[in-house]
Amino acid sequence: MILILSILVGFVSTIIITLWMKDIFKSSGIVGIDQQKRKKPVLPTSGGVCLMFGILIGVLSYLFFNKFLVGDVIDISIVLVLLVSAFIGVFIGLLDDIHTDRKHEQKGEIQIRKGLKQWQKPVLTLLISIPFVALGLGSYQMSFPIMGTIDFGILYPLIIIPLAVIFVTNAQNMLAGTNGLESGLGFVSFMALGIFSLINNQIEVAVIAIITSISCLGFLIFNWYPAKILPGDSLTYLLGALFAGIIIAGNMEKFGVILFAPYIIEWILKARKKFSARSLGKISKDGILKSPYGKKIYSLNHLFMRFNMNEWQISLSIILLEVGFISLGFVLLGLGL
Repeated sequence: MILILSILVGFVSTIIITLWMKDIFKSSGIVGIDQQKRKKPVLPTSGGVCLMFGILIGVLSYLFFNKFLVGDVIDISIVLVLLVSAFIGVFIGLLDDIHTDRKHEQKGEIQIRKGLKQWQKPVLTLLISIPFVALGLGSYQMSFPIMGTIDFGILYPLIIIPLAVIFVTNAQNMLAGTNGLESGLGFVSFMALGIFSLINNQIEVAVIAIITSISCLGFLIFNWYPAKILPGDSLTYLLGALFAGIIIAGNMEKFGVILFAPYIIEWILKARKKFSARSLGKISKDGILKSPYGKKIYSLNHLFMRFNMNEWQISLSIILLEVGFISLGFVLLGLGL
């Protein structure tokens, strides 16, 4: 009952904060162009800030109810480390969202959004791993098919965790572009992580995962087609930080890899173009999105664009693809594979 109440608090808080902050963002010039619309509307962006506060309020309410109404003891250090890493992710994403170049024209000054340089993103996202390493989250031993269990020792916190965090956060940022995609994927994937954590009695990470999932649903109300606010990199880095942290803290690497399959596929597709390809499509008069690269596929978005889909159909298709991988994960791990 406490978890259900906290979920509702996070959900409602995300809705209220998004309603309030989207107007503040727009009036402050924190905006982006919804580029897959014919009229190219200018919308508030950096929705990850709204989602972060919704998650924070939901998690803090759980800690409050748990302490004063029930008196149960949970490992609060895990919760705090995950929240700290999430804040770092939001901050890095916000820097990316608001980094602009000023250019002067005869009729006045305009701002062109540049974002962080490509080399800056992995360097900065390395900071997200520091709380995990400092607390010593995760198990230094990992099981592999055929090879069995391998003890990585000191290499696990110093090498494996930082590399995993960099990959997860930046890959999460690649699979984006269509209205509702990032928050929709967050809703289904974090719900799966939460259920899996509860099954394995990982209460702390289950609380974070489920509250994050339902908070994503609250944000999705404003981000689904046609979007009223854009997620920005602040949301993708936030979800990437939490995804990596939950996998590490919950020792569920196998399940995490299966859930992360769409992002791995996206990373491979983008690598074929040396990470220079954009996921966005060209909109036709009937609302259908077409890949700017013709028959070549450099993104999952481009793959579904080949089926003459509009924007919300592409988002829904990729979300359903993730649901398929989630189902596969539960089946395989349920069979002990």
